[in-house]
Amino acid sequence: MRKKSNGENVKKSECVIDHEDMWMFKYEYLEKNFEDGKYDYKYKDIVSRSDNTEIVTANFEVEYSYEIIGLFLGYWGGWNCTPNTAVMQEMAKKWHEKYDAELIRISHDTLSFQCRKLSEAEAESLMQEIYSLFAEIVDCGSEELLGYLMENQTFTL
Repeated sequence: MRKKSNGENVKKSECVIDHEDMWMFKYEYLEKNFEDGKYDYKYKDIVSRSDNTEIVTANFEVEYSYEIIGLFLGYWGGWNCTPNTAVMQEMAKKWHEKYDAELIRISHDTLSFQCRKLSEAEAESLMQEIYSLFAEIVDCGSEELLGYLMENQTFTL
């Protein structure tokens, strides 16, 4: 059980509950981690869709948004060419330090980040770091990627 914080170290992220692993994470962590009748992770603003997908805005008691990835343990990554949570959390930490990237959304197979406006050199560097993970940005085609990263301040792997 996590120790209750004073609320200073809380980061929000959308969790897309769209796969059995994400449903298990919701059940195990978002609904079950409570102390004295209060949840460690609160969720609200649930949007249900016809495909049984929920989008949950969760408050995680972490100092940095990249630490959220580590909470998913075996529920995210580690299959096919997808990095496991430890590798992905370390890369997200690097992106936070270099580009001010914050995790804003996680689903069973994607991560979305918001960052500051990037220079061309920074966008090229980020592209190479993403390719080193055998990942791709799903927001646009590869021919548009450099311009996309420089203009949009968000990216989804």
